Amino acid sequence: MDSGDKAIYAQAETLQEITATFIENAVHNMNVFSTDIDFNKLDGEKKAAFAEWHKGMQQAAKVIRRPT
Repeated sequence: MDSGDKAIYAQAETLQEITATFIENAVHNMNVFSTDIDFNKLDGEKKAAFAEWHKGMQQAAKVIRRPT
């Protein structure tokens, strides 16, 4: 691998780690929000959206570290 390829690989590796960390932090924040929010004060559409966002972030966190 020449130096140009090594540099591109290093940038891709850094991007992977930054993205994975961002998604994992988002999941953590959604976990905190889930304990703080009063779901009884949200309408059904908002409850469903929150649940979908949380589930999507959890799935993304799992896949980004262990893609199949």
